[in-house]
Amino acid sequence: MIFAALKFPHAISHLARLGVAITIAVAASLAPQGCAAAPMTLTKRSTMSFPISAVDQSGQSFPVTGVSGITYLDPRRGFTPPTAGQHAFVAAMDNSNKLIQLNLGFSGDGSITSLFLARGMTLPETHDNEGIACTNAARNSVFICNEDQPGIAEYSLTDFHILSRLTMPPIFASRRSNLGLESVTLQESGRSLYFSNEEALAVDGPLSTPQTGTLVRIQRYKMNPNSASQPANFLPHGQFAYRMQPIHGAVINGARSGLSDLVALPNGVVLSLERSFGLGTTLFQTRIYELDFNHATDITGVTSLATATFATVSKRL
Repeated sequence: MIFAALKFPHAISHLARLGVAITIAVAASLAPQGCAAAPMTLTKRSTMSFPISAVDQSGQSFPVTGVSGITYLDPRRGFTPPTAGQHAFVAAMDNSNKLIQLNLGFSGDGSITSLFLARGMTLPETHDNEGIACTNAARNSVFICNEDQPGIAEYSLTDFHILSRLTMPPIFASRRSNLGLESVTLQESGRSLYFSNEEALAVDGPLSTPQTGTLVRIQRYKMNPNSASQPANFLPHGQFAYRMQPIHGAVINGARSGLSDLVALPNGVVLSLERSFGLGTTLFQTRIYELDFNHATDITGVTSLATATFATVSKRL
């Protein structure tokens, strides 16, 4: 069945920065995690150009550019669809303090049939924002990760002020420039949150090459069971090493292969999106994987992946 039509933006940032919405239909059995299910498949359905400008809550116009992360305001989380047959998404722009809300219509196979830019939003802080994940309608907020602090803040979608900040494990302070926190996702239940850096922290070894993929850390947080009324009150609950694929072609200026996005599906399965840039048959290559944390080593407290022994997260293309 088609259960999601998602744009995975940063892995195809050369398109997103040109203002292109891309939908990918995800087909799978929604069996609970741990139960047998048919392998998921992905089919690219359609593209549609973004509008080139938006107007924020103060009536100020700004250009739509550098769209980096996107999240679905899912009715299963209590959000009301904009109109019948439409679905609301909120996207973050990097190196700015801007968000946009897009209202999209889809056909039965997940293809985009309409795209309307409903509103622009200006946040109180400017950062190199990357991943974004919504909470629920009651809280009406989004978590946004940035590469420059690095940090994750929760912003209200009502008045746009900061509701909370996640405490970062100190190890993430050793990020490399422009290769820090790139992705964040929140499970539908709101009780598990995942985020990751894009390429290896300075203490964890080399960046990706055409021969070997870099190692990144996926951090999992769980909601504090004693604070069920505070969805933003999370506690660290495991950190795991994830091996990227090598750069898909020869090294050129800016070549890389990094983890660009994570998404937690309704059944608890987590997908990753890897983006490679190099001189191959195409300049960019996008790979999407289904992850399995069951046999991965919890590397919380490991100060360097370059010298440690551990089992990485398993993945299936």
